[in-house]
Amino acid sequence: MDSLITAYYISGIIVAFCAIIALSQIIIGKKQLVFNEENRKKEQQRDMVKCTAEQVAFLSKDVVSAHDKLYNVLKPEDISLLQEENLTISNNSISIKKGITLNDEERTKIVNARREAVDFYNNLEIFSSYFVMKIADENIAFHLIGEDFCRMLKPYLALYLIIEGKKNKDNAVFKLFLLWHSKLETLKLTKEKRKLEEALKKMTERTFSL
Repeated sequence: MDSLITAYYISGIIVAFCAIIALSQIIIGKKQLVFNEENRKKEQQRDMVKCTAEQVAFLSKDVVSAHDKLYNVLKPEDISLLQEENLTISNNSISIKKGITLNDEERTKIVNARREAVDFYNNLEIFSSYFVMKIADENIAFHLIGEDFCRMLKPYLALYLIIEGKKNKDNAVFKLFLLWHSKLETLKLTKEKRKLEEALKKMTERTFSL
């Protein structure tokens, strides 16, 4: 009888011991999963930063080169359609004012520049796709070359709107432009607000010192 009781207690200890081992294995497994997920996120972040650096270099070299070639054969200031006042840009859309017409000379210039225009646009499309698809970090890139991207593209927006037609809403180039243009406008307004606040502060200080 005593041996049976002893065996019962021993078996209970063994079961408890096995349960503790099983629980520890579960905890270790969960920690390993968390560790693996953290490593995956870090690796993904490193890849995004690397890709962002590559695209910044691509814009600085290839996109700028394509833009300069296009500008040499088609200057926006010479084409009525490409004048900034004929373009309407909001937070989620870009449109051309109605009633804009081209004369024969302007049409000829656009036709003669079609190869350079397509090359510039294709480079913009390659660049923009990485950020719209979140392969590269658009926020980092914006602070480095966001203003340059918008400055180069904006004068030719009307031309590409005509080329793309209704497809422009789903186009990476236009999506990235609208995003970065909106950010630039926000920064501009913030700077203007800060200047106004500083000017009012100085006026107030002068008033109290009189």
